[in-house]
Amino acid sequence: IKEQPFFAEINWDYLIGKQYEPPFKPSVASANDTSNFDEEFTAEPPQDSYIADSNLSETVQEQFVGFTYDGSGGAMSLAQSMTMNNMDNYRN
Repeated sequence: IKEQPFFAEINWDYLIGKQYEPPFKPSVASANDTSNFDEEFTAEPPQDSYIADSNLSETVQEQFVGFTYDGSGGAMSLAQSMTMNNMDNYRN
């Protein structure tokens, strides 16, 4: 994807490092402010997306090597994940 002409002007190190300034920043009162989302969606009751017995094949599981989840609420950013898994392997 990185080699496609459409993405030619992107500095991938800047992107991964979150150094690009976004072209638009919505006004928010706090990290939990949902005023920019339509009430049609914010009024919906939350539903768990877990499906029992939805085991992935071994081939599909291999695509997630290096990804972890511990449920503590401390999500790892893409940049941290890529750094931890030797970022040079992901270039080009």
